[in-house]
Amino acid sequence: MLQNFGGEIRQCLTHFISECRSKRKSNGDRSIGHVTVDGVAAGAAWVEPAEPGKAGADAKRLQDEVVAIVDDDECARWGLRALIESLGQRAATFASAEEYLASGVSGSTACLILDVHLPGMSGPCLQAHLLAAARCPPTVFVTGRLEEHVQKQVIAAGALGYLPKPCNEKSLLHCIGSVLCTTT
Repeated sequence: MLQNFGGEIRQCLTHFISECRSKRKSNGDRSIGHVTVDGVAAGAAWVEPAEPGKAGADAKRLQDEVVAIVDDDECARWGLRALIESLGQRAATFASAEEYLASGVSGSTACLILDVHLPGMSGPCLQAHLLAAARCPPTVFVTGRLEEHVQKQVIAAGALGYLPKPCNEKSLLHCIGSVLCTTT
């Protein structure tokens, strides 16, 4: 069953990457908009166009980088890590924003999956801290409590998405696919 799950995820990501490339060819510039998956809004996402000769460098960079998952729920961290690693991407998990900052991983984070409500520093506060330090990676927020004002705040600050927990895998892949699609 786990093999089928991983194959389905890879198939979904492959389909999304194909869509990214088609959009790049058709409009040739950065695409910004809200992602909708199976009729459900998944949040805002962007897709950066590939520069000539850049895809190989991006693939190497992402091999060295990690998708960081910051969530105080151990089951959520484990599930998200399994999903990310099933895509062949390295993942690192942290139970708090402070643990993430102390790890030294922030400089090599390709994408950050960040819970809104954390003990200590909240997800939006971590995003603001990283933005102020000019080292905020592409970020997808996950939350057990959908709050419109928080969603507007984090999306306005540049988040790729704001997703309810438990995360719909397709929604999450649509958001992080914009980061990972230059590598395949």
